[in-house]
Amino acid sequence: MKCKDCELLLAAYASGDLSEQEALDCRTHLETCERCRHSLEAYSLLVEAIASEPQTIASSAESSALAAALDRASLAAKPAREVSGQWQSGVPAFVTASLAVFVLMVAALTAQAMNLLDVRSLVEHGRLPVVALMAVVIIFVTSFVPIAVTAKRRPLNGMTFRG
Repeated sequence: MKCKDCELLLAAYASGDLSEQEALDCRTHLETCERCRHSLEAYSLLVEAIASEPQTIASSAESSALAAALDRASLAAKPAREVSGQWQSGVPAFVTASLAVFVLMVAALTAQAMNLLDVRSLVEHGRLPVVALMAVVIIFVTSFVPIAVTAKRRPLNGMTFRG
């Protein structure tokens, strides 16, 4: 038995919940593995601590009150959420926004490749504000626009954009 296999069984071994064969396999591994023996000691201390805690038994009145409260609570499983029309209408908008971002990025890279836009010369000639503005626009378009289009249709990390 390898350490990985033994580690998966150590909690059950410490509490005596393994079959005879599994316990024998663990015991054999523990004879040769100091790391697993240390892990077993930790599990054994935990099992002892749990066993030493006093056990409380609910009275029949408490059990009845709990059962009544559970009956009153709506514990039925909620049906799976169907794909709403809002979500479906958000897909084309997201795809459109993503395609627009892609087209803008291709246009910017093409302009750079054809020397129509030379970012390096802008930086070298002290036009850093222009480069910074371009970076902000690229970040905004590539990040915020698709998120905003999607989030109008459904919450995103608890955030919605109303408009």
